[in-house]
Amino acid sequence: MYGVVQSINTDASALDVLRKNDTYRLWAKLGYMVGLREFECLMLNRDFVRNPVDSNQPGWYLSFKGKLGKERTVFVTKQLMHEMWDYINTKQYARRLNKFQAENGVDEVIPLFINNRGHRMSDGSPSNIVELVRKEMEAKGLGRLCRSFHDLRSTFATNLAAFLIQAGKSESYIKYKLMSLLGHSDFETTKQYINFVNNEGFEKTMLEWVETVYGSTKELLTKEGAGNVS
Repeated sequence: MYGVVQSINTDASALDVLRKNDTYRLWAKLGYMVGLREFECLMLNRDFVRNPVDSNQPGWYLSFKGKLGKERTVFVTKQLMHEMWDYINTKQYARRLNKFQAENGVDEVIPLFINNRGHRMSDGSPSNIVELVRKEMEAKGLGRLCRSFHDLRSTFATNLAAFLIQAGKSESYIKYKLMSLLGHSDFETTKQYINFVNNEGFEKTMLEWVETVYGSTKELLTKEGAGNVS
């Protein structure tokens, strides 16, 4: 999955399906940079996005309704927030929003992801990314991708565990932080990511990438007892 993640972040080597489609690229990044499940991407509303120009902070703790309607808090870097802000300010998004409001009225909560018909994008849409990436990789002789959208979330969890371990945080804090940002209620599910990093180690190349993504947010992301920041 690292090769796909690296492709998403490097324009020069990006797979066409991710480089040419802003929606697909954002879904992928919400998976591996925020740890969202695919259906959670579709539950996001436009008010989840902040104008990054209005703040000097390196990231945001934001809440939304996650699995089973539970309140979920996630961490979004300024880099990703810039991309989401640009996304909702495109002409294409404006056209889709006009269709949505023509059908639902201007007082209806606005989805972050709206399709060409002016409707909230449907369940299963994000999983299409993996199949399209798989086909493109095979066509280009890059091997077969045997992964699912959920593996992007697993990549986030492993990266975050490694980042917090490298930052010298205590095991209890890492447990709390991972469970909180992943929306887990059972530590056994979270524990596998900590064990993987401790037992298998972490590729130096991947650790450098994690530092690039989260390095500027270290103080905010690792602050003990950090609450929501709007």
